Formats: sequence, structure tokens, C-alpha cells
Amino acid sequence: MAAPFTCDDQVSIEYLTGTKHPIYGTDTGKTWVPLHSYFWANVQDVLPSRAEATGNGLAIGTRRARLRIRDAAGTVMTMRVRLHSRGDEVMQIVAGPARVEGTDYDEFAIESYSSDRPT
Repeated sequence: MAAPFTCDDQVSIEYLTGTKHPIYGTDTGKTWVPLHSYFWANVQDVLPSRAEATGNGLAIGTRRARLRIRDAAGTVMTMRVRLHSRGDEVMQIVAGPARVEGTDYDEFAIESYSSDRPT
């Protein structure tokens, strides 16, 4: 069935992988690796709200969006999304997947964080 929205953002889904020292078993480095690369998706920003929190005196702003993709097999909340159509912005997956009713698309909640303060 056709989606009731437009898939006009190019994205990649990435997961964190690491290597262990062969003798000591300690982490020697971690890197983000593409699970699905450069495919079309629908990204909709969530309307602004008072999405700001203060932790230890540092203001943290969050930007939320909804990501809708077809065939989300293997995509879980420990992964992240790289939005190529938006300057390679990186956002964490924070919820999902949920099936979009009447389609073969899954929806995820994604977020980015900023501690930048206007000067």
C-alpha cells in the first residue's frame, strides 16, 4: 500500500561495534558501522515545546523527530540515524519501531541533543 507521506530524506542506520584486545579482552576502540546505507525515508520534526532540561547547571536542549522507514528489519534502539539530506546530522533512536497503520512502514522516535546556549 502507498504511504500517506513522502519519503524525501536520505538516511543511513548505524550500529556501534568494537574490538577487544586478543589477550586482555579490553575494548581497543569503537566505531559506528552502517547497517542500512543511503535509503529514502520520511523524517518529520516534532513541533517545538519546552524540551529543555538542566543537569548539573548545564542547559540541554533536545530536538525530536519521527523517522518512517520501510523494512526496518534489525533496527533497534541502540542504533543511530545519519540524516544525509540534512547535512549528515546524527540522531539517536529513542523509541520504536511502531507499525504505521495501513502501510508497510515502521516509525521510530529519534532525538539529537545540544548544550549550546545562545550568546
